[in-house]
Amino acid sequence: MKRLEQRPSGSLSFLLGIPAGHQSLGTTLPLSGLVCLVMAGMLAATGFVHGREVPESIVGKLGSQRFREREDAEEELLAWTRSQPGDGADILLKASHVQKDPEVRERCLSVLRVVVADQYSKEGRGYIGIGLKAFVGNLPGEAEPCGMIQVTQVQPDFPGQRAGLRPADLIVSLDGETWRDATAHEEFSRKIAGLKPDTKVRLKVLRDQKLLDLEATLVRRPVVADNPFFDSRKTDAEGLEQAAREAHFKQWMNERRIDD
Repeated sequence: MKRLEQRPSGSLSFLLGIPAGHQSLGTTLPLSGLVCLVMAGMLAATGFVHGREVPESIVGKLGSQRFREREDAEEELLAWTRSQPGDGADILLKASHVQKDPEVRERCLSVLRVVVADQYSKEGRGYIGIGLKAFVGNLPGEAEPCGMIQVTQVQPDFPGQRAGLRPADLIVSLDGETWRDATAHEEFSRKIAGLKPDTKVRLKVLRDQKLLDLEATLVRRPVVADNPFFDSRKTDAEGLEQAAREAHFKQWMNERRIDD
């Protein structure tokens, strides 16, 4: 019968199956060290590692007796969560779930809604917020006609308006891309929809026979944009957007199996 080799049961090298004689370069670690590593891994999995938990200095002020201090702490918590790389919302969710003070919990969830709404606004298809139609014309000094996009409408407080577009403007290029025929408006719409919200696009615009360079930062395509019967006089567009954000938040919470 082959004699089993005895190894010290209190070393990490034994538990990891490292053969005897191959324990150089610091591979041998007391069992207590293994416990520390396991605990660190568990904390890392939940997001509660050094520098990754919500600062107690902020959480403590959320339950202050002074209203102004609670309000300031909520703003501070929002800024802190937004500053965290990638998983700030998940860290805040875990922090809010262990709070016993109902107001502290509610303020944490209020901030969480804003942060998840931030994420929602950066997902989906791009949108510039203009009405358009095909146009074929000549650029100043050019003999050959080319495809252009005529702006027919500029929605208030959307990227097109913020960039400076006006009705009757002619868009002659998007990010340096030009068009040769009357399909320009279709190609323009496809490209804008294919970009992510928060993407910057460069527009060259013909206005009063002068070429202008404008830049727009796209937003998420709104819910009503795909409704051919949308009438701004009869439809509460902001209400529909708020409902979509709320549905997204509930789905986000459900995926983490924590009720709000």
